[in-house]
Amino acid sequence: SLCPGGKYGSSTGQTSEAAACPNACAAGRYGTQVGQTSQSTACLGECPMGRYGSQVGQPSEAAACPSACAAGRYGTQAAQGSAEAACPNACEPGYHCAGGTARTPCSTGTYNPQMAQGTAAACTECRAGTYADVVGLSSCKLCMVRTYQNQMGQTACKDCNKGFSSLDGSPTCYAVCT
Repeated sequence: SLCPGGKYGSSTGQTSEAAACPNACAAGRYGTQVGQTSQSTACLGECPMGRYGSQVGQPSEAAACPSACAAGRYGTQAAQGSAEAACPNACEPGYHCAGGTARTPCSTGTYNPQMAQGTAAACTECRAGTYADVVGLSSCKLCMVRTYQNQMGQTACKDCNKGFSSLDGSPTCYAVCT
């Protein structure tokens, strides 16, 4: 009999599938073609990055790769058979990862100082006196001397009016005595 997808063997004259097809595609790989006699032709499919499966001898991607990286983790290598191998990366500060391969940066005006965060809620608005002018920051930038920001979640600081100044990270300006 012909070997089913995900299995292979070259034994002829066998009466059972197990005897005729003793070899199986490894975990993280699969084969869709029937009647294959070698691993190189039987196991051409591989789990995509961020997905994995521990079962051997699977005939489809859905059967071989049922699991995705957990929220807060992501993967960059295909054909993996375990969560540890498929999802070795914890999401870095400044990002959130829903699982799989996606790393999403925190938007401008927000930051995330923590590792392995899985949702956009991890990105917090910058406090008054600070700003985030680019995506993916792990901390907000301080407004410099003679600038301020009196609102949260901003992408820039405002200049103090003439005759006023501020300290680094200030939400307000103060009058300068002349």
